[in-house]
Amino acid sequence: MLTTLINKSFSQISQEEADSAFSKSRLKIQGEGRACKIINSLSGDLNNDSKDDLLVYYTCEVNGTIGKGTTGGGWAIWINKNGSLQFLLNDEKKFGLVPLQILSNGIIHCNRLQFKENSEKPDVAGQLNIRLVGNSLKILK
Repeated sequence: MLTTLINKSFSQISQEEADSAFSKSRLKIQGEGRACKIINSLSGDLNNDSKDDLLVYYTCEVNGTIGKGTTGGGWAIWINKNGSLQFLLNDEKKFGLVPLQILSNGIIHCNRLQFKENSEKPDVAGQLNIRLVGNSLKILK
C-alpha cells in the first residue's frame, strides 16, 4: 500500500476541509466509471500569495472493484482565493510522484515511486521537486 511511503506534513488546511474540497470536485477528478480517494493531502503557499493552498494526492479504481482495479490517480490542486478553496487543476501524469512537503518557496518535494517486475509494492526510486507555474505543474531540474 502506498501509505507506507508517505509522510504527513503539518497542514493549516484541515483533513475535513481537504475531504470537502475533494468531494465537491469529484466529477472533475474521477470522471465516469471510477472511484477515487485521497491518499495524502498537504497545504502550503503554492502561488506566492501568502495563503495556504491545497494539494491532494489520490488514487482511483474501477467502480465495483477492490484493490486490483487501479486505474491510476494523480494530484489535484485548489488555490485559496479570499479564504475559499477553488479547484485549479487535476494532473494524472503525477501519479507515482508522492508529495512529501510544500517548502516555503512553493516548491513541492516528492518521492518518485517505481514498481519492480512481479512486485505489488513500489520502491522509492528517487526524489524530485515540482513547482506550480500558472495552471500547470513543472518538474524542476
